[in-house]
Order: sequence, then C-alpha cells, then structure tokens
Amino acid sequence: MWLLSKVMPKKLRHTREIRVYHWILASSFFLLFYSGQHISHPRYFPLPRMGLARLAHFTGQFAFLGAIIWRIHHGIKTGNYREIIPSRKTFSQAPAFFRYELFLSSKQPKFPKYNPLQKFLYTFWIPQFLLLGLTGLILYIPQRLSRLEKVFGGLNRVRRLHYLLSLIAASTVFGHLYLALTSGKEKLKSIFTGYQARGKK
Repeated sequence: MWLLSKVMPKKLRHTREIRVYHWILASSFFLLFYSGQHISHPRYFPLPRMGLARLAHFTGQFAFLGAIIWRIHHGIKTGNYREIIPSRKTFSQAPAFFRYELFLSSKQPKFPKYNPLQKFLYTFWIPQFLLLGLTGLILYIPQRLSRLEKVFGGLNRVRRLHYLLSLIAASTVFGHLYLALTSGKEKLKSIFTGYQARGKK
C-alpha cells in the first residue's frame, strides 16, 4: 500500500496517433530543412551528393504533407481541433501568459493543455506549411504546375517565397522547442509516453 500511495496518478495528454504524427512531422521537417539548405548552400550543409539531397527533400516533402493532411482530418473527425484553434478565451488569457513569460509577473497561469502562444503557433503552422508544400511541389514539377507558377509571378519568385517560408518555419519550430523545454518535464515526457502525472508541471 505504501508503494501504491507513492505512485502519482496519470492522465493521457497525447494519444498514440498524435505522438506518431508529431514524430513523423518533426523528423520530416528536419530532413526537409537540412536537405533544402544543402540544395541552396551545399558548402555549409554537406551531404555526399546533390542527388541524395534531392531524394531526401522529395521523401521528406511527401511525409510532411501527408502528416499535415492527416492531422487536419483527425482534428475535424475527433473534434480536438478545439484544443488548438484560439478562441475568445485564448485572447483574454494571452496578456497574463505574456506577462509571465516576459518576467513581469511571478504568477504562472494554468491552461488545460496548450497555452495561448502554442495555440497561435500551431494554428499559424497549418496555412504556412500547406503553402510551403505547394511552393515545393511547383519547384519539383514546374512543367506540370506552370499555371500555378504564373500565379506566383514566375519560378524565381516561387523559389524566393519557398526559401523565405522555410526560414520562418525554422524560427517558429525553435520557438516551439523553447516552449516545450520550459513547460515542465512532465509535459515534455508526455510526447514520448503519452501520459502526464496529475498535479505535475
């Protein structure tokens, strides 16, 4: 009984499906970023050959887009998109959250699952990543998507937009890592185990 009393009750924070999605998305993103940087700057991001970088980029692109499309479908099907999409309450909670993060308040606000910045970030990712995928497809098969290429003002502008979006995506991913690493070890562990001890940060 003593041992049982020491075991903290746990709650499910991330389902197995969400955890699999997260790690597919994370691994494909870093594969895309590094291979893309090699294609643009091979001197600073070494790989054995350019063909390998293109293959890695192609593979990562479809894994990434597939994960995003699955997540949108899963969110609509299960209704858990409500955990991510900012609501009126999210905007009202934002000032207290930012005051704490900027060290203007010592009181840490509590949120059911995601804080306001995470909700804003995850919501912003959906159109951003879809646009990244679209511009990437145009660059990969420009002959077949020539009409879309013209909408963006030509292949050179598509290339510039794609590169800019990739840099923005990288900066927001580092922001996500910061939030994950500072949100408490129990929440961090939950993306591996799925569970968070009740009453723990």
